[in-house]
Amino acid sequence: MYRKAAADLGREIGEGRYGSGGRLPAEADLTERYGVSPGTVRQAMALLRTEGLFASRRGTLRVVIGSPPPQSFGELLGFTRWARSTG
Repeated sequence: MYRKAAADLGREIGEGRYGSGGRLPAEADLTERYGVSPGTVRQAMALLRTEGLFASRRGTLRVVIGSPPPQSFGELLGFTRWARSTG
C-alpha cells in the first residue's frame, strides 16, 4: 500500500498539483485518503523523500522541492546508458 500511495503522490507532484514550494497533505489526511496506518504513510513519504521530491523537518509540513528528477536516485544510470535508453 505504501508504494501505491507514493506512486499516486509522486504522480501528483509531477503533474504540478502542489507546485514547487507547495505543501503536501498532512499525515492524518493521507491515512484517511488511503485507509492505511500512519506508519504506511510514513513509509510512502520516506520513499518520496529519497527520490528528492520534497523536504521536511521535524515539526513542519512536507514542502515540494520541484518536479521529479528524470530518473530515480535509486536507479541512476551512467550518461551513455541513459542517452541510449532515451534514444
